[in-house]
Amino acid sequence: MAELHITVEEDSELGDDGYAVFRLLGQAGHQDRALRILVSRDGADGCLGPQGWGPRCYGFRPRNVQVSGNDLLLRVGPEIVNPVEEYTLVHVRIPPLTGEAMVRWPALQPTADIPRIEIEPDAWESDRFGDTPPAPLPAAPADAAAELPAPVAPEPEVVPEPEPEPEPEPAAAAPARPGEPRFTFGGGTTAEDDAAGAEQETVTEQAAAAPERRRVRLWLALLLMILMLLIGLGYHFADRWLERDEPVADDTLPAVEEEAEAPAIVEEPEAPDETDASAETADETTAPLTADQRLDEARAALARGDNEVAIRLLRENEREGHGASMAELAQLVDSIGFEPGLFSAPNDSEAVRLYGAACAAGDESAAVPLAALRDHLTVLAEQGDVAAQTIVGDAGRLPAALAACGL
Repeated sequence: MAELHITVEEDSELGDDGYAVFRLLGQAGHQDRALRILVSRDGADGCLGPQGWGPRCYGFRPRNVQVSGNDLLLRVGPEIVNPVEEYTLVHVRIPPLTGEAMVRWPALQPTADIPRIEIEPDAWESDRFGDTPPAPLPAAPADAAAELPAPVAPEPEVVPEPEPEPEPEPAAAAPARPGEPRFTFGGGTTAEDDAAGAEQETVTEQAAAAPERRRVRLWLALLLMILMLLIGLGYHFADRWLERDEPVADDTLPAVEEEAEAPAIVEEPEAPDETDASAETADETTAPLTADQRLDEARAALARGDNEVAIRLLRENEREGHGASMAELAQLVDSIGFEPGLFSAPNDSEAVRLYGAACAAGDESAAVPLAALRDHLTVLAEQGDVAAQTIVGDAGRLPAALAACGL
């Protein structure tokens, strides 16, 4: 797969927090195409979607597309910035452009307000982006209907009339079954026939109701058995509870007479210790740690390998604008003398930003490592390093950081 050259930076035009800009180096000629952004990472559920990381990648539409020189700028919002953790190595694809870029995600500040986006069913990775529909079939020529022969009307089918069937002979009357009424020549029935019919109807109704009565008796018997089983279980468990709670008397032990209670001795309350009271007051009024104290605690945590505590304290000082802490963070991600520990890989763009912020906060000592990093990046840019050229260029972070440090 071809390689794209992409950098991700914080975007201040759309908002302070939760917005970023994807810079596609040398792709300025594609600003009129329907571009989408797919972000993925290694491991299970490594695809980014509207609800966060999952098994399928979603093609996000950029909020804004601009051209800057030969580069194409795609601006995105919290739907991409919030789920990706800082310094994560992610794969970025921009369909319909071919190629893929490996990007180390910068330290972007997420936002708590996540606007809802309309999910497009055809924007998932398994669907096609920008495919053209199949061409319609060519229309038939106008004179094609004239060349067709005229339809021939079918000849009427002659159906012969059916021959009349012979009349059936009258059947002999069958003997009446028991219970059925017997008809007389006068058209009525006798009283004996009526009584036999009523008796037969009663027997038929009783035979039809017999299965229903048997089902009712079976259900009643089953319910009675279940009730008796529940009662037996209740008696069983009640006996066990009573046996466990009943105290066991030991006849072998001699009875012990109760001794008369001794008069209670009332002790005089001791005078409160003024030293303890002053110590408790001092603990309650202990002031919170200052930024310098948090920096010392962070350095001690780094020394003992507690990276979680160290990054929390340094980030807290960075939010408060503590220059020495930002210079400390910059040296930890600076590629010059980088050692894996708090971070797994260097990030010169983030180091330049932190050095500039430290100088702006009044820490003049950050100018020395910034000058060394400037010389290092200049050499890499002259050798053709695209990332170094982006940082050193006029639109990169280095000119602003040098101005803040007076270099």
